[in-house]
Amino acid sequence: MIDKYERYDALDGLRVVAMFGILFMHVLANLSYRDEMKLLYRYIVYFGDFTALFMIVSAFSVNCGYFKRVINGSFSDIEYFYRKRYRKLFPFFAILTVAEVVSSFSYSSIYEGIANFTMVFGLIPHEHMTTVGVGWTLGVIFVFYLLYPFFAFCMKDKKRFTLMFIASIFFAFIGNEYFGLGKVDFLYCAIYFTSGCALYLYRHYVEKLDWRIALGLVLCTGVPFFYFIKMHALLKYFFMLALIIYAIVSSKRNTVLSGKLMKRISGLSFEIYLCHMFAYRLLEKLNLTRPFNNPYLSYVLVSIVVFVVSCGVAYGFKRIENKVVTRR
Repeated sequence: MIDKYERYDALDGLRVVAMFGILFMHVLANLSYRDEMKLLYRYIVYFGDFTALFMIVSAFSVNCGYFKRVINGSFSDIEYFYRKRYRKLFPFFAILTVAEVVSSFSYSSIYEGIANFTMVFGLIPHEHMTTVGVGWTLGVIFVFYLLYPFFAFCMKDKKRFTLMFIASIFFAFIGNEYFGLGKVDFLYCAIYFTSGCALYLYRHYVEKLDWRIALGLVLCTGVPFFYFIKMHALLKYFFMLALIIYAIVSSKRNTVLSGKLMKRISGLSFEIYLCHMFAYRLLEKLNLTRPFNNPYLSYVLVSIVVFVVSCGVAYGFKRIENKVVTRR
C-alpha cells in the first residue's frame, strides 16, 4: 500500500451503494401511493440505514489520508485538514440551505439556515433540522472531523483506543434508553466512527482475507438483516462491517465496486445525497410522481429521474466549482 495516501478503490462503490439505497428509501417513503407497495416498503425502509455505512466509510477513508500526517505532522497539516473539510463540504451545502430558506421563508428556516452555515449543528442535542433535512448525516460526520485529532491521539495507543471503542459501545446500547440519544446525536453514532477507525488499524489483517470469505460474511449478515427485521439494529451493524471488509479485500481485484463508473459517481455521491430530495419535491410540485397506473413502474421511473436530475445538479456544481478554483 502507499505510505502517505492509502487508497481502497472499492470504497467508491460502497459510497454509491449507500447513496442509491438512501435515495430509493426516501423516494418510496414520500410517495403518496406507497401503501400499494407495502411488502416492498417493508424492506426498502431499512435502506435508510445506509447512513451508517457513510459514517464508517468516512472514518476509514479519513484515516487512510490523514492518520499518519496528523500523528507525525506539524500544525500546518491540521490546518490543511480542516480547510479541506470546509472547502469540500460547505459550498454545495450552503447553496442548498439558501435555496430552502428562500423557498420556505420563515423564522425557523432562517434560524436553521444560520445553524447550517456554521457546519457545527451536529453538536445540537437531538437536532431535528427541516432545512435540508437530510443534512443531519453531514452534521454528525462533521463533528467527527472536528474531533478527529483526538481520535488519532487515541488510535496511536491500543489501550486508549480500546477504552474509546468500549465507550462508543456503551453509548450505542445505553444512549437511547437512558440519555435519550438518537441517530442524529454523535455519541449514539460514535460506534460507526470507532469501527471505521478499528478497521483502519487492522486493515493489513483484513487485506489477507480471501475475497470469498469476505463475500460470505456479507451474505451471512445481509440475508438475516433483511429477513429478521426485529433483530435489525445489531444485524445492521455487522452487515455494514461485512460490506466494508469485502470492499477492503476486493480493492485488490477489479470488481464492479472499483470500476471507473463507480469512481465517477462516487465523486458526486455527497452532492447527490444532499440534493435528491429537492429533485423529488420538484417532481411532486409538477405532479409527476405517478406517471403510470402501476405503482412499481412509477416508483422505478421516479427514482431514476430523481437520480438523473440530482446527478445533473451535482455535476454542474462540480464543473462551476472547478472553474472558480482554477481561476484562483
